[in-house]
Amino acid sequence: MKKLKLAAAAALAGALVMVSTGAAQAYPDVTLTLTAASPVVGGHDVHFSSHSSVTCLTLTVTYDDGHGPQTRTGNNTDTLTGNFHSHAVSSTVTTSMSATCVYDDTAIVAPAKKKSAAIVPAFYSAGGPAKTLQAASQTVFASTDVVLLPRHHHGDGDGDNGGLPNTGGTNLWILVLGGVLVVGGGATLVVARRRSTH
Repeated sequence: MKKLKLAAAAALAGALVMVSTGAAQAYPDVTLTLTAASPVVGGHDVHFSSHSSVTCLTLTVTYDDGHGPQTRTGNNTDTLTGNFHSHAVSSTVTTSMSATCVYDDTAIVAPAKKKSAAIVPAFYSAGGPAKTLQAASQTVFASTDVVLLPRHHHGDGDGDNGGLPNTGGTNLWILVLGGVLVVGGGATLVVARRRSTH
């Protein structure tokens, strides 16, 4: 009978340890999103927005268009928005932007276990008291591509209305020549009619 009680007590203790361990790992998934305007005409600003599902100790967004990295940083925030300057390009170029959120994972508690006093995440030691989990910084990443277009790209909204670039000289002489031919043709027609009536 004594062995049966000892076995039941051991089973109960094992179950409690398993439940406690499960609570320690029951953090919700941390997500980080990063969006950026794309495509953008090179030389214009690139707007970005980054959002985390938790408060970040530091939230950093970095953009590199090939002329060196640019960085924006926010502290104790879950959202960061702004603009980066891009440089003009002679052909279509794909560049990259990335976001990094550093957060304290001990500040994240699973909603179902938040109010329970019976379950405490802990490390257990057979020879002494339990040791509470220490704060630990974790990092989550996100990235996106930004396509840069040359200034005279078709339909890039840079003032050319999607038309072909002007690669030649002025076309005024063609208009003047056309006007002279129309006036000359009209005068010839009037003279010919007058001769036919006489």
